[in-house]
Amino acid sequence: MKYWFNIDNIHQTVGPIFRTMKWLGFLPFTLDASANALLLLRMRPSDAALLAGWQLYIGSMFFSGWMETVQELPMSKIMIYFSLLMYVVMSVLTSVIQLRLARSRAKIERLLRMIRFVDELLEQLSHGVDHSRQHLGLVALIVASFLSSLGFVSVEWTVSWFAREQTPVWKEFFHLSATIFYYAVRFASLCPLVVFIGGLLALRTRFRKLNDAFRFHFDTARQLDDDEEDDEVDVDGTARDRLRTVAVCHDGLTEVVELFCDIFNLQIISACVSYTIFCIFAMYSSVALVTQDTSGTQFVTIFYITACLHYSSHILPIMKLGSDVRNEIFSGTATYTMIMTQFELAVPRFFMGALVPDQPNATNLLAPVT
Repeated sequence: MKYWFNIDNIHQTVGPIFRTMKWLGFLPFTLDASANALLLLRMRPSDAALLAGWQLYIGSMFFSGWMETVQELPMSKIMIYFSLLMYVVMSVLTSVIQLRLARSRAKIERLLRMIRFVDELLEQLSHGVDHSRQHLGLVALIVASFLSSLGFVSVEWTVSWFAREQTPVWKEFFHLSATIFYYAVRFASLCPLVVFIGGLLALRTRFRKLNDAFRFHFDTARQLDDDEEDDEVDVDGTARDRLRTVAVCHDGLTEVVELFCDIFNLQIISACVSYTIFCIFAMYSSVALVTQDTSGTQFVTIFYITACLHYSSHILPIMKLGSDVRNEIFSGTATYTMIMTQFELAVPRFFMGALVPDQPNATNLLAPVT
């Protein structure tokens, strides 16, 4: 229990997700969560072996003969071709994402260091992040995703159990190798979505903390200015220092967003592709159920609708959290611009970045703060 209440930085917070992703072939690194680690991520031989094992497994399935079995299923040719397309697309994208993340060690390290830098600035603004709470939330997210996935799979297997005598689809389609391969790739493709949800939650929390700091320090400075007119120069100078800290913090957060999207953009594209394919399957099988109400059609319809709902349980939260982060960015920019105008400061760099192409990043703003 002592471990759970001694989480004091972002490196310790993301430990559970790194370990989970590693076992599924993503993020094949060992994370050093110490405070002053020069190299945060190291690829040990065991990490490389896990990545190589996943690559060999995905590649070997294209030579195991299951593709020929799928072509002999008692379904329409369109459904057969879509099934093959689903397998191929999910497999190739999963393999590519695993390799791409393995080559993104420097970007991931920079992302973690930037988040830690932002957290330190928020501490200076008296609005620090509760890392223990975020760590617990991340663990709860992983457990909830696992349990929901287990629930959806249980529904599919329950339906298949009752349909095993009425339809040959179950006997032909779910032979052992195809079953293991299908669920392994499906779970692996959903795992990065859990990371994406956790990342958006962390970004939303930090933007809200920063916006609270905007309003808190702006109101405090204004009250002090009204009550202590004799110290007007000192108050104004203190407020300027705080606002410069806020400027650097906001610029750092925007850079974190850019890095996060650059690292994980392919994962969300892969999820959307898989989600689209499952939705097409579900709609097509539902239409077929109207014209051909057989036990095989019922089984296929329930199976693909369940898979579609499984992906929806991850895609829809991402859409909601993405909208929240965007709104926090916009509200923060508006609030900060008002504050800077109030104190007669220059327009902040992160606001001018939308108009000026060559915008320096947050690393160029560190010197004035220190």
